[in-house]
Amino acid sequence: MSIFRKFPKAKSFFQLLAFNYLLFVGAVLAVFLGLYLIYCAYARHTAPIPDPESLKLQAQSLEDGQLGRLRPTRSLGPHSGIAVTDSNGNLIYTSGEGLPESFTSGELACIPRYDSQRLLAVANLPENSPNGSYLLTRLKLGNQGETVIDGYLFLDQELNVISGSIATGRTSFTPREFQYLKGQDESGRQLCRTWYRNPEGENRQLVFFFREASPEAYQDVYRFWNRIWLLAIPACLLAAALCIQRLTKKTKALLEPFNQAILGLSQGKKSRLESYQGPEEFAGIARNFVRMEEQLQESEQKRRQLDESRRQLMADLSHDLKTPASVISGYAAALRDGLLSGQEQKRCLDTLVQKSLQISGLLSQLHEYSRLDHPAMPVHLDREDLCSLVREYFAGRYQELEQAGYPVEAEIPETPLYVMADRTLLTRCMENLVQNTLSYNPPGTTLWVSVRSFGSRLQLLFGDSGRGIPTDIRQTLFEPFVTGDQARSGSHGSGLGLSIVKKIAELHGGSIALLDSPPWSVCFCILLPLAESAET
Repeated sequence: MSIFRKFPKAKSFFQLLAFNYLLFVGAVLAVFLGLYLIYCAYARHTAPIPDPESLKLQAQSLEDGQLGRLRPTRSLGPHSGIAVTDSNGNLIYTSGEGLPESFTSGELACIPRYDSQRLLAVANLPENSPNGSYLLTRLKLGNQGETVIDGYLFLDQELNVISGSIATGRTSFTPREFQYLKGQDESGRQLCRTWYRNPEGENRQLVFFFREASPEAYQDVYRFWNRIWLLAIPACLLAAALCIQRLTKKTKALLEPFNQAILGLSQGKKSRLESYQGPEEFAGIARNFVRMEEQLQESEQKRRQLDESRRQLMADLSHDLKTPASVISGYAAALRDGLLSGQEQKRCLDTLVQKSLQISGLLSQLHEYSRLDHPAMPVHLDREDLCSLVREYFAGRYQELEQAGYPVEAEIPETPLYVMADRTLLTRCMENLVQNTLSYNPPGTTLWVSVRSFGSRLQLLFGDSGRGIPTDIRQTLFEPFVTGDQARSGSHGSGLGLSIVKKIAELHGGSIALLDSPPWSVCFCILLPLAESAET
């Protein structure tokens, strides 16, 4: 049907569910990612981890005049700073608070290098120790990853060198130099240095000043880490609620046209599901609904036609019964009142008998038609040779028809042609066709019968050379009470004979049609299914 082309291709409903599920998963991941980013921001603010290497990489790409682009606090944390000197120790650039205005070569040499494999540890010695007041120990990692002492240096209270294995070439240190040896400046900030080469190929020394987070700050970060994930549960529930609300809204939008169509169907309104757009599963339901709606409309139309046919049937039946009943009533009243003479009484009684037989025949045919129209009508199908059945029937009536002036021409093959048939009903079918010819045609009319194979079916053809059938009733010929007698005088039959023939053909899985088959003025064609071959 053309309605199927009106439905656009749509996504699967399962794809919609999968997308909504992925949306929920994405929302959950976004929740966890957002909480993690919040945690990272809090950790950077509360307990920043200095990253001198990234700052060094930035400085390597900048000329001396561009060093102002550096942002020490981003890499080193709050309260940090940097100082850049040339290879001779001359200060070129500083950024930050509390930085010295200059460095001596000795001070720069005391600042530990952050990329060095050695670490200098400073320890206070006991009072009145013979080795001095301070012990400087240089540590390095051994081959197995263990800590190894690589040298030492003893200093007295005035920071003079007493003894040691570290060849510094120094006999004493200034307080600032000693502070730098411990890796701190005067304000307690950590400091270290490194060398880099700028784009012009000049060596530059970069000094970092930064504060390391306290243990309390790390504890705050740890506590924040444990607490922030408590927000994950309500956030995930909120994400689930939003996804469910979205899916519910979309599903309701998909189902609403069906709800309106069902409500409209109960009110006799036509649905608009021909142009339904939605997932393929719902579009299939819409197609089926439209098909069902069309079938219901066809059924309703057939019901109305059936009701009209029944009303017409009752009207025709009433008319066909009323005429002979009126005659019977009139003659009976005349006999009762003694209005007829002896000869007239005999003629009256003959008329009464004739009209009674007419009513009886009409009621008999009506009963047979109703019985054939009943769904529980029993049909006893046996494998019958249609050629033999037709030949047997017309052989039995041949003499009678010839004497009545209705010769018979038959074209029946000798080869058996089998159908699944009820012998009694098929005999009744041929009887009605013959009676139809006799009722509407004068003596001298030739009857013609033929049996032919037609693919998987058999044709039972029955014609005559009589008056033919009026054009105005050819379309309704097989409906009840349709006759060629416009006055419905009852002289040509009840109009149920061909209707019964049609019912019998349909009960055998066949059909009947009126054909134009010269030289015959009337030709009825009954198509019956060919029976399967008998098992051997």
